[in-house]
Amino acid sequence: MFKVNINEKKLSKLTPKGFSELGLKERFDIQEWIEKTPEILGEDFLIIGKEVILPSGKRLDLLAIDKQGSLVIIELKRDDSGESAEWQAIKYASYCANFLPDEIYNYFSLYLGSTESKAQQTVEEFIDSDLENLNKAQRIVLASREFNSEVISAVIWLREFGVDIQCTRLAPYIDSSNNLFIN
Repeated sequence: MFKVNINEKKLSKLTPKGFSELGLKERFDIQEWIEKTPEILGEDFLIIGKEVILPSGKRLDLLAIDKQGSLVIIELKRDDSGESAEWQAIKYASYCANFLPDEIYNYFSLYLGSTESKAQQTVEEFIDSDLENLNKAQRIVLASREFNSEVISAVIWLREFGVDIQCTRLAPYIDSSNNLFIN
């Protein structure tokens, strides 16, 4: 990857790095960036929860809604997905599949620090679909710098059977001035 200096008609090579090598954390850095700018994952999401505690007691990294009203489970890994990130996210999605609209508004209102009616209004304004479609489907987005081949194989197989799951690679680079870039 290259940084372009348009005025000087010059390219500067960016150096690939690992998040851990840069001292960056999954929960306190990457999660915060995605929370504030979810379009880095490739589309417009409305983040409705962070570190959501599920009925199982497990914590989901980020919970979002897409424009069609599907709940989106966003599972983050820093530098490597490990061997079972997809399984972890599938379990989270199975819990979220049972959320009723009122539960979704409750989670979102807690995240916003506002009322459930404000949360519902925000969701209504965000989605391009009827509110009746809220959580009729769930999606999974796995985000990491690298993905284990077992995770990739499982994701491809799940997609063949209609499970809406994707791997999104977040690759950090630095320039000669140590400015950080994410591809």
